Amino acid sequence: MTQDDPRTRYRNLPEPVRPADVVESVDTRRLPDGDPADARERVLLGPGAAG
Repeated sequence: MTQDDPRTRYRNLPEPVRPADVVESVDTRRLPDGDPADARERVLLGPGAAG
């Protein structure tokens, strides 16, 4: 195999993820309640809506 062989790309593993690079926090803030009419409109006009 030569260096131009596309299979050589998979011969080495990527560097492992370091624990310092991992995000461990979760955003738990409550989202504001929306207007029920907005939710209905979003469903009716969203992707896959018949029309």
